[in-house]
Order: sequence, then C-alpha cells, then structure tokens
Amino acid sequence: MQRGPLDLPADEFGVLAARVVEEATRYLDRLGTSPVRPDSSGAETLMYFDGPPPEAGQGPAVLDDLAAVARHSRAGNGRFFGYVMGSGEPVGALGDLFASVINQNGTAWRSGPATTVIERTVISWLAQAIGCDGIRRNLYQRWIACELDGSGHGA
Repeated sequence: MQRGPLDLPADEFGVLAARVVEEATRYLDRLGTSPVRPDSSGAETLMYFDGPPPEAGQGPAVLDDLAAVARHSRAGNGRFFGYVMGSGEPVGALGDLFASVINQNGTAWRSGPATTVIERTVISWLAQAIGCDGIRRNLYQRWIACELDGSGHGA
C-alpha cells in the first residue's frame, strides 16, 4: 500500500513527538513566570504567522516555530480568567495527544468501543457526584431530570 503524504513511520513520529514534548516542557517550565498576555502586538504576530501558503511541505522544519507560537500565546494556567475552558493541565495534553493518535469516533460503541464506554463511565461518575443516580441518559438530561423532579435525585 502506498504511503500518503501525511503518513509517518513510527520512528519518525517518535522523533517529531520528542521535539514537540521538549518544546511543551520548556513552555511549562516558564509558565509560572510568563506574562498572562503576550507582550507582542497584533502586527508583530501577523509578521510571524501570516503569509502565503508554502509551495511545498516543510517537513520537520514546521516544528521550528513552536517556540514562537508559545511566545505569542496567552498563558494557559490558573492566572488567566478570560474564558471558561479546560484546565490545560499537562496530563490532559498527554491524553489529548493519545486521543488524537488513536483517532476514534466516540459517537457509538461500534465506531469507538473503548472511547464510548469510558465517556459513559465518566458521565455516570459525574451524575453520581451531583446526586443523579440511575438515569441512563447524558449528563445534561440527568441534570434536567433532577431539576424537574425537585428532589435533586432524578426520576
């Protein structure tokens, strides 16, 4: 079978992943002392990242800009209160990396068995934590059922 342009042999993936992890580690090491908002202007950021598409793929050199991306980004830690979003914890980044690598569609058991069961399990734990035991629907429906029931325990 012919390799596609985005296919990577496992050893090449390992080398590239190590570069990404190395830069992510440098970012996390500086995160506590980095300004919450980058000190770059919009014009400066455009200078770095705007432009025409490359004529050809850049290969591993595309990772050379990771430090600049981090430098021109807001601090993703507890000092930033601008939006409601995920925690950005390093362990979450590792989970996101693995989820991206296995590339599962968690919409139904057939398309992503482990993903679907894990999601249902975590939703069940969250529902139990808010007192909505025994309802076999998604968390939002569980919350609505608890609110409508009035007891806080669902139907």
